[in-house]
Amino acid sequence: MPNYDRIAPFYDLLSSLVFGRKLPQAECYFYSQVKDPASILVFGGGTGKCLKPLQLHYPRATIHFLEASSKMIAIANERTIPNCKSVEFINGNEQLLVNRSQQYDLLVTSFVLDVFSESRLAVVMDILYRVLRPGGFWIQTDFYVYQSHPWWQRALLRTMYLFFRITANQRNQKLADFDRYFKERLLELVAQKMFCLSMVKTVLYHKTQETDPNH
Repeated sequence: MPNYDRIAPFYDLLSSLVFGRKLPQAECYFYSQVKDPASILVFGGGTGKCLKPLQLHYPRATIHFLEASSKMIAIANERTIPNCKSVEFINGNEQLLVNRSQQYDLLVTSFVLDVFSESRLAVVMDILYRVLRPGGFWIQTDFYVYQSHPWWQRALLRTMYLFFRITANQRNQKLADFDRYFKERLLELVAQKMFCLSMVKTVLYHKTQETDPNH
């Protein structure tokens, strides 16, 4: 299993050296388009750069922050608005959601689905789909770099995957076709926006009805 504890202290520095402030901007881009969710799940939230913007946009929402790295959670905890009790930090992975009865109005996945192999991604997305309430929204932000992209972007992506394989034991080394996985689950594409010379895309999806993701 991947373990990001080793790179947690300098993860944000590396990100900003390569991409500047574009990745946090991409993560937060659609927050203003989701109106007053009562409950939010941040899945794989990393160092929590999205937390303060979420709290500012949705001051009445309860936020569950699910992250597998305890050191990432420690950093994220320092980023919350002081004395704010709206965020609950949960150290674990998607398996903690399997038997969870609670559903959420907003689901946020930022630069996390790319760690899963295609076969595992299908399982993870089915779990996430089930905890998203009908009528809820899903904001997905990640790298979308494929064969049609310039060679240097593909080379940069391979370098990042190699780095995380060495430092965090991340086994997956290939981006899945995220668009296809969301389409298969009949999620309505509301809007999308490209960043970083079209290397990064953030997408706002709407779950219009409850369907079985396996059919």
